[in-house]
Amino acid sequence: MPPRWFRAIGKLLMRRAKRKNTYAYYAVDSDDNGDDCSGRSSPTLNHTHADWTYASEGAHVRTSYYDIPASPQKRARSSSLPPSLPSLVSDESTTSSYDPTAHPSDLDYLYHQLQQLDEASAPRRRTAGDRPLLQWIPEADAYLDELLRLEGRGDFVHSQCQCGADAGVTVYRCEDCADRRLYCQSCVVASHAHSPLHRIKQWRDEHFGRVSLKSLGLCVQLGHEPGDKCINPKLAWGDGFVVLDIFGVHDISVNYCGCEHAIPHHLQLLRARWFPATSINPKTAATFRLLESFHILSNQSKVSAYDFYISLSRCTDNTGITPPKDRYPAFLIMTREWRHLKMMKRAGRGNDPGGIAATGPGECAVDCPACPQPGKNLPQTPPPSINTLETDHGNDGNNNNNNNNNNNNNNNNNNGNNNNNGDLVNAPPPMSWLRRLYIAIDANFRLKRKKVSNDNVGPSLNHGYAYVVEEKSYKQHLATYDTLPTEQSDHCNNHDTIKLATLKGAPGLAATGVASVNCARHEIKRPCSTGDLQKGERFINVDYLIWSSLQQNAPSDILASYDIACHIDRKFESRFEKYGFDVSPFDITWVVPKFHINTHHERCRADYNLRYIPFCACDDGEGIERLWSRTNAAAATTKEMGPGARRDVLDDIFGYHNWLKVTYLPATLLSRIKKAVPERNAQVQAFHQFHAALPEENTRVWQSMVEAWEADRSKPNPFFVNRPSITQAVIKRQLAEEDAKALADGTAVTLHEKFSASAMIIAGIELEDSQRRLKVDVAALPNHATDVQQAKMLERQNALRRRLDAWFEVQQLYIPGVVAQRSRLLSNDERASLPHRIPLLLPSSTITFSQCAPELLEQEWRLRYAQAFDALADLRGHLEVRSHLYKFKDRFVRGQRANTRAQTVIKQVDGKIDAGVERYRTAYSALSALSPQLGKSDWQGYLRPLLAADIHHVAEGE
Repeated sequence: MPPRWFRAIGKLLMRRAKRKNTYAYYAVDSDDNGDDCSGRSSPTLNHTHADWTYASEGAHVRTSYYDIPASPQKRARSSSLPPSLPSLVSDESTTSSYDPTAHPSDLDYLYHQLQQLDEASAPRRRTAGDRPLLQWIPEADAYLDELLRLEGRGDFVHSQCQCGADAGVTVYRCEDCADRRLYCQSCVVASHAHSPLHRIKQWRDEHFGRVSLKSLGLCVQLGHEPGDKCINPKLAWGDGFVVLDIFGVHDISVNYCGCEHAIPHHLQLLRARWFPATSINPKTAATFRLLESFHILSNQSKVSAYDFYISLSRCTDNTGITPPKDRYPAFLIMTREWRHLKMMKRAGRGNDPGGIAATGPGECAVDCPACPQPGKNLPQTPPPSINTLETDHGNDGNNNNNNNNNNNNNNNNNNGNNNNNGDLVNAPPPMSWLRRLYIAIDANFRLKRKKVSNDNVGPSLNHGYAYVVEEKSYKQHLATYDTLPTEQSDHCNNHDTIKLATLKGAPGLAATGVASVNCARHEIKRPCSTGDLQKGERFINVDYLIWSSLQQNAPSDILASYDIACHIDRKFESRFEKYGFDVSPFDITWVVPKFHINTHHERCRADYNLRYIPFCACDDGEGIERLWSRTNAAAATTKEMGPGARRDVLDDIFGYHNWLKVTYLPATLLSRIKKAVPERNAQVQAFHQFHAALPEENTRVWQSMVEAWEADRSKPNPFFVNRPSITQAVIKRQLAEEDAKALADGTAVTLHEKFSASAMIIAGIELEDSQRRLKVDVAALPNHATDVQQAKMLERQNALRRRLDAWFEVQQLYIPGVVAQRSRLLSNDERASLPHRIPLLLPSSTITFSQCAPELLEQEWRLRYAQAFDALADLRGHLEVRSHLYKFKDRFVRGQRANTRAQTVIKQVDGKIDAGVERYRTAYSALSALSPQLGKSDWQGYLRPLLAADIHHVAEGE
């Protein structure tokens, strides 16, 4: 067996020789001294450098590899792109032969890769840090001893305080300070003038017990710096001030400043970083760090305010003997106000002279930086004449337009000399996708809301400022056009979205869910694009949300993905005309997401398929579904809220999601392009090879058809497959209609009171299918089957035998002589007497020994012809399923148990494939026997003999 390095050289040379036909080779630059890389004494790393260029014909990248000194303490790192990644720059002048001696740089590169291969193959020595839990287990007792030691006085057993006071008994210790020493009462109060919310414990009766700084005499003075005296202090009302902090609920004593230039009490609290629960005589406040912690936790982990507050209460007293004062209602109010203020602050509303009241629709939303936005990352185009949405603030729209105009002017001034942006306005078709906005529309019925509270009691603080639409205009639209008749369409399947649009309402619910519009490519929530659903996904709701989203600085070219795009697209413009919405400035292309496309009819799968739309790349349109999976955790909390609080919380959750997406966007795009470049190269190479193997005149015609359809979707769709509508179900219905007509005309020939000739043949083909299934199950029965298994199999055989005997009685009426022929066949083979092996002798099998009526032959021909097409359709579907199962198993299944189960499922699909093959071959044999008798000769142009080499997926090798 050759050594490992020799086999590695062979694989690398073969791989590079295969790529020589299409792609250029990488060059490893030599160092400044001109030494060969193999002679270097210091270790080096292979650094990948990619130069991207963009021209009218598309994007190009040239990748170069440089050797850089490596740190001797570090292992060789991998490059940013795989070493085998082919370059995007094609080399037309290269030949198919590859001579490694003619390319010394390739030999250097090969040598360097072998060095990395040897270094990477060496196993790393395991250390104790690799198994920290195993290292910790022997030390568990020592950890426990230290915890118990902290429960006592430790080394501070003396009773005299270090201050030297006679009455200074050391019995107090702070749980939050780094100092673990014990102090007297006066020292602990003096040292916590700057930290009034620390937890103090007192040593008494051989243990520590909690005591408040208020009981020790600490009083917090507001309005002045800590330690300064106030000449006119005013005690807080009732001297029962409560502060919520991350360590618990604190009862403290507070003095307000009553000096001549003192500010209001609630502002004094804010300057101390305490958020007051009310602006009039506040008795409760929460620290900024507490509100910030809950803000992050509620958005990330979707923890409810109740659970968070109970945790604070448990931190204060975990026994329940002395529970703190209940401030849960005040905590709810403060968290709502905090969310609102943080949103306004981040949107820059504090720097606007108009303040919060001047905020326009969608101004507080976090926009997608990668989507086209005129005036920001695209040049500003002349705005279309579009009716603006009405809000309950009369000047909001004007102020928003003024702010947008100012921002757009600034952006235009900054980008006035940017030729690249200027070129995007009139970009050629290969670059038109840069100006296209990809949106996804969907509904979520998990985010429901119960009928609790109302907008008068708990109004929303965000009046359409972020992601949820302004409620007043939305409800006015619904009230005005709610009486429009529901559109009924039968051109596609009866989807639940359509069927339950007006039936999904539930008692006790004010909102059955929400509908929303997202950025489809980057999964970012669009501004002013989410609204409540009163029943199902009615067009009146979805249309308004689409319209509202398009008003938020959307370009004119839109690609919209929706589960039922084939329905909403049919009368989209006529509905918008009724609403008074002008969509003429927008060019909207409708598609169905890839996961939902298979539930549609064949015509919809061709007209609304993302795979056939130019410049859609690998976008699946299902990004909005992934967003719902992240927000559904908050459904249990939001369904109990009032309408205003729920809208504010959803705005905050969506804003947090958008911010995370924006921060992760560079890494996300980088990882995607690393995967896309090699995949693109492989697909381009495969396409060119496939294209070269086809006749040029055919490909020219196909290309013209595809380009014509892409330019005008009203042209014939070349991707639509005109499959024959011949199925067994259709033929059975036609035969039943013919029998009914013959009975009505009095021309029916009845030999049996319950079975006509066509019914007899239909029943015979069904019995044939039953025999085929039973035969497979009998063969799969183990040799040492249990009594229960054998009993069930015998019961099935007996049931089939009774059905066969009843059918034989009818058959002999229409096909004389069939009983004698069956008896001869049974006498020649002992196994033929089994129910699943008894020959049925349908008309196609009796031609050689008996004369059948031409009507019987014609009826069986029609059924067999349809059966062949049905078998082929089932066979294609099962091959698709098997291909997907193999890919899924290779990618996700690990371990013996999971692999065994996966193989079991694949074997079940293989059994269905074998059954489909036998079904088709049976139908083909019957057609071959019947065709000479009926004079059928053109059927073999559609149906061919099914060979073993033909039974594979289209993407599999033969």
